[in-house]
Amino acid sequence: MTRRLLSPEDINFVNDLSRAAGKLALRMRADAVISEKSGPRDFVTDADVACSQLIVEKLKTRFPQDSIISEEDSADGAQTSFDPAASSTAERTWMIDPIDGTENYIANDGMYSVMIGLLIDNKPAYGWVYQPTADVLYVAAPWQPVRKITADKSLELPHVCLSLPRSNIRLMMGNRDREKHNWVGTIPGVEFVYSGSVGLRVAMIIEGAADVYAHLCAKLKVWDTAAPAAMALSAGLEVGSFDFDGVQYVDSQTIHDYAIAFGRPGTLAWMRDNLRAARPAETPVIAAAPTSSFLPL
Repeated sequence: MTRRLLSPEDINFVNDLSRAAGKLALRMRADAVISEKSGPRDFVTDADVACSQLIVEKLKTRFPQDSIISEEDSADGAQTSFDPAASSTAERTWMIDPIDGTENYIANDGMYSVMIGLLIDNKPAYGWVYQPTADVLYVAAPWQPVRKITADKSLELPHVCLSLPRSNIRLMMGNRDREKHNWVGTIPGVEFVYSGSVGLRVAMIIEGAADVYAHLCAKLKVWDTAAPAAMALSAGLEVGSFDFDGVQYVDSQTIHDYAIAFGRPGTLAWMRDNLRAARPAETPVIAAAPTSSFLPL
């Protein structure tokens, strides 16, 4: 059982790798080459690709038996979707979002991050979220507090115990999500908070700067959630959708085709009472889905 867990040396290796990728992104930002992927407002830069190649290469060398999934296509053979054959033989799957918040990266507002998550038996176990502009690294590991590591200190962030307030709920949503569901702003007691990367949104909740992050468009990718879900669960946040608790990682699926919320205790009840009307009509209701609390190792 314990061989599935990472050693302290492994964790430090990924700590350093996260920082190395973030520093590469910083160096490339001023001259970054920007392209469209699937359409307008879906951008990729040469820095995304370079950071992906760096992370994938290093992880493959250190963990050759593990499956690796990166958001960006690369010439070195990184997987960009679940391979059922690979996932059936690999107990551990690395999920990489080399630059989460590419629009923020292009805008140079600092609200982007390098995200590396590790699933064990398709459950979020470890997570790294590195904010290059602030030189801040968040690290989540099973049964341990989330660590916030800066240049001169390492802090254990406290478990989140305070429940969601009854009013003045500080809500984070992506720009496109908020535009599509602009009625959310009319819900009494909701105050929008500016945010960028999914991982940094979860960090803001853990550190008390926001209460809830909701994604209603049902388009988050698995690499968007793996590291943040590990962080959220380590810190005592609620994670789930309208119809089940937790986040599911299923063979061959790269998109979470359901709304997702992360937040303080009480978030899921609030979400289901106030945001259910936003669920896309084509999204099926899942009657009995397994929860995705921390992995049972």
